[in-house]
Amino acid sequence: MTKRDLQQLHDFLSGKEEFDASAFAREVNARPALGRFLSGLAKLPGEASAPDRERVIRGVKQALRRRQRQRLLRTRAAAAIAALLLAWAGWRFAGPPAEVEMAARETPVDSSRVRLLLGGGEVLSIHRLDDTTIHQRGADITWERDGLLTYAARGQADGEEPAYNTLVVPRGNEFRLSLADRTEVWLNSETEMRYPVEFPGRDRVVHVTGEAFFKVARDTLRPFVVLAGEMRVEALGTSFNVNTYRDQDALLTTLVEGTVRVTGGNPGEAVTLRPGQQARLRDGQLTVRQVNTAETVAWINGQFLYYDMPLEQIARQLERWYNVAIYFQDDALRSYTFTGVVKRYHSLREICSYIEETTNVRFVIDKEHVTACRAK
Repeated sequence: MTKRDLQQLHDFLSGKEEFDASAFAREVNARPALGRFLSGLAKLPGEASAPDRERVIRGVKQALRRRQRQRLLRTRAAAAIAALLLAWAGWRFAGPPAEVEMAARETPVDSSRVRLLLGGGEVLSIHRLDDTTIHQRGADITWERDGLLTYAARGQADGEEPAYNTLVVPRGNEFRLSLADRTEVWLNSETEMRYPVEFPGRDRVVHVTGEAFFKVARDTLRPFVVLAGEMRVEALGTSFNVNTYRDQDALLTTLVEGTVRVTGGNPGEAVTLRPGQQARLRDGQLTVRQVNTAETVAWINGQFLYYDMPLEQIARQLERWYNVAIYFQDDALRSYTFTGVVKRYHSLREICSYIEETTNVRFVIDKEHVTACRAK
């Protein structure tokens, strides 16, 4: 993009009346490269959160000044600004963001490799259940055609220990289930959860490794507790996301609705989260920050939503979802950032092409291996 391109986009974003949209459209038609850049706008769905308008405009102004000193617009900062422009314009064209909807996705869940470990040690492949019901001590378990595993409590004898199940969701898969108390859980790829088939005691306790989103059924007499590594999350009726992936440097809990109490490695140290806050446990230190919850829970709606996210962090997500290994030819590329929203069910090649549109990065895809390189 030239200085004039950026100036015109700046005028467009600023809402200047003198902006000549017709002349700009003719120029786009005459210049394939600029046309390809703008064609990416049509690919962005309206669920993206709108970036800060003033921040985008400031970035464009900085790019215009930088363009006067540089012959090519190829710096990391300029690439990030271009991505912000793309995200903002795409949001403007597509409409305001939609609320997060916690419902079954349109795309069927691929359950072919998901495993259910029963209390007695039996291992089942979920997709083989096919609308059948398993009668286990304390609950009936049903795999429904819409991709939901449902537990229905039927009681157990007094003094009898509850049976536990474990769900194992490998890379490239995802899963959704309804627990015996009607709490709904979404499990992301490379995630395990251990839980009782019913909750007979005072607490409703589950154990998670990986990433899971919970929509907790309200029960004021029995708190719902998630144990995730050294982090303990306690709620009554709320919606929150827990992320304990080993390839990140902290354990995360992000609150969408209600309130939760989060405890770290030190039992005496606890924080109460409000919607839009995230608890971060790192090296035994528990901190709280404000976050964009839409970005955190986009995965349950079949999306990847990135706002100034480093490519190294993006690569980790793509590795888990597409079951590939991503390498960086140049370590400096790891810190490049990308802003945008793409459907989670697009092919890996499509997602890589979206990133290439607005960064100085190119991807070489070879079966189960991907290499990020500098664009020539």
